[in-house]
Amino acid sequence: MAGQRAGWVCKKRILPPKDGPANSPLVSAIVQQYNVCCASRSSSYHRSEVPMVQPATTVAPRQDDPPYRPGEPVALFIPCYIDQFYPKIAQATARLLKRYGVPVVYPSAQTCCGQPAFNSGYWDEARRVIHHFCDVFEHHRWIVCPSGSCTAMCRVFFGHADPDPRIVGIGRRVIELTEFLHDMLGVTDTEATFPKKVTMHIGCHCRRELGVVDQPMGLLKSVRGIEYCELPNIEEC
Repeated sequence: MAGQRAGWVCKKRILPPKDGPANSPLVSAIVQQYNVCCASRSSSYHRSEVPMVQPATTVAPRQDDPPYRPGEPVALFIPCYIDQFYPKIAQATARLLKRYGVPVVYPSAQTCCGQPAFNSGYWDEARRVIHHFCDVFEHHRWIVCPSGSCTAMCRVFFGHADPDPRIVGIGRRVIELTEFLHDMLGVTDTEATFPKKVTMHIGCHCRRELGVVDQPMGLLKSVRGIEYCELPNIEEC
C-alpha cells in the first residue's frame, strides 16, 4: 500500500519504512520534523475550534499584483507525495516552465505544506511544518506547485492554522501549475500531442477552494489528437 511505503502513523509518531524509495532525504526530514513536533506534545488528539468554512463559490485569494514579468524566477514547490511516488511529474513541471522561459529554482530545504497533520486534526504540529515552509519560501515572490490540494492548503488553510499576516501572505503566493501557465503566462495551447482517449477529475480542493477548473480543462482539451470523455457527476468528490 502507498501509505506503507511513505511511512505510517503509530501513537502519533511517523515510523520510516524499512526499505523503498521513501528513504530519501526529503522524507527523512519530514519524519524527523513530525516526530519532534509530536514528542513535544503531551495532550491527546484534538481539533482546533477555529471554523473551516470555505464557500464553494469562493476563489482563494492569491498574491498576483504586480503581475508576473518575463524572466522572474519561480520557486518550485514539490509536494512530498509527488517527490516519493510521482517524481516524473516534478521533472516534467520543471521542463515545462523552462520551455516557456521561466527560470526555475528548487529550494532544497522544503519538506511539506503541513496538510497531512492539518487534515488529521493535529494543528499544533501542522503549524510547525507551515512555519518551516514559510521560512524556506519567504524570499521567493512566485511559488508554483503541481498539486491543487497542496496549493489550497497554502492559499486557504495556512490562514486557518495561523492568521499571522506573514504566514497568510506567503501562502497566497503559491499558485497551482495550470493556473500559473494560463493566468500568468497566457498559455492556452501547449502544442502537445496525445492521440488517446482520456478523462480528468479535478479534485475538490482545486475546484472548490481554488476555483481552478477552466485552466486545466482548457489546456487538456488543446492537446492534439485527444479524445476527451467527461466523467459522469464530474463535480462530485
